[in-house]
Amino acid sequence: MRGVRRGGVGWYALGAVFAALAVLVRQNGIVLPAALGAYLLWEWVRRRRPFPWREGLAGILLPALALLVLMALPRLGILPARADILMWIDRDLTIEGLALKLFQLLMYMGLFLLPITAAAGVMMLFRRGGWKDVWKPALLTILAGAGALLRFFLPYRLPYIGVWRMMPYYPAVWTPFGTGSPGEWLAGEREMLFSYRFWLAITALSCLGVGLLLWPALRRRTSGAARAEDWPAGLLWLAAAANLAPVVLFSGVIYERYLLVVLVPTAALFLRAVQREGMRPAWALAGGLLALYLAFSLALTAEFVGWNGAAWRAGERLTAQGVPLEQIDGGFAWNGWHFADRLRQGERTQQEGAPAYMELFPFITRRYVVSFSPLAGYQVLGEEPYWSPLRWSWRRLYILRRTE
Repeated sequence: MRGVRRGGVGWYALGAVFAALAVLVRQNGIVLPAALGAYLLWEWVRRRRPFPWREGLAGILLPALALLVLMALPRLGILPARADILMWIDRDLTIEGLALKLFQLLMYMGLFLLPITAAAGVMMLFRRGGWKDVWKPALLTILAGAGALLRFFLPYRLPYIGVWRMMPYYPAVWTPFGTGSPGEWLAGEREMLFSYRFWLAITALSCLGVGLLLWPALRRRTSGAARAEDWPAGLLWLAAAANLAPVVLFSGVIYERYLLVVLVPTAALFLRAVQREGMRPAWALAGGLLALYLAFSLALTAEFVGWNGAAWRAGERLTAQGVPLEQIDGGFAWNGWHFADRLRQGERTQQEGAPAYMELFPFITRRYVVSFSPLAGYQVLGEEPYWSPLRWSWRRLYILRRTE
């Protein structure tokens, strides 16, 4: 948007990078130029500025052309049928289902944006007379809590976890077991690291985040509007809605990472509302909360990298001893790296006790298995240690061989 308004290759390049990163969350980046084109057209209709034909038409037509190509290639047999974007649209979405999806997505945004909303909320409360409005975020938080309570009594199945009733509502690398779930990435049983009380606390924080995120919408503006050139609210709303639409209409499994590109315009709209109040968030508090988020995220990432690295080292130990790759179940990542060109090939005979990902690799005999725990019918050949920052101790994976 800065590039269109003020010119300069740098802003265009920054926007291109952001759009490219958005592609990582299931090709949602395609909606960004469409939102920009629609915004420029809307600005022209309102006669606020001339329509930039080159940028505007590119923003509107390129995504439309990409959608047509994505629909045509599967029909021509060039791409598999699952690449057809139309087959992923939920045609049976009901009003109740739409409301449920929107509530769950709002809970995620409340949690992820809590450092910013809490910093703004503190400043709103401590300004003169701000305490009189405390009932508004409290009421919104209570309403979000009522929605979470209703969701609690409507249990659902979370992939690889089982029956679940609270946050996280969607599957992710972050799980009750730390990172990854039993049968998702690696064989073997795992102990629960984050208890049910922990997830209740996360759900409560999400409700608080929702109340703080929506609070400015109930406040009466007390100062002048933000400058239009600094806060293109229409573009932000279009970008948020355009990124949410594929998630809401998606008929497949939703992952929380799909919301990453929604957080940016949502945070910008919130800060715009705060600025219109003539206030600045308590950035020191925001920085402290973000530091906690960062530390926890780094610990989760280190945990994930730690046991994945141990699984890889265990697989390399077996191959160094001359064990054929077709006999090794080294986990989802190991198997996928070595047999990406052979997915689902061979007779699909699910072995007893085999993890779910083995459906992709039916040709692997699993004579040797890398596992989180000892398994029945296998003997322990060795162990591979790794450091667990979440448990702050050394843990180990097991190298197993089937007993003949």
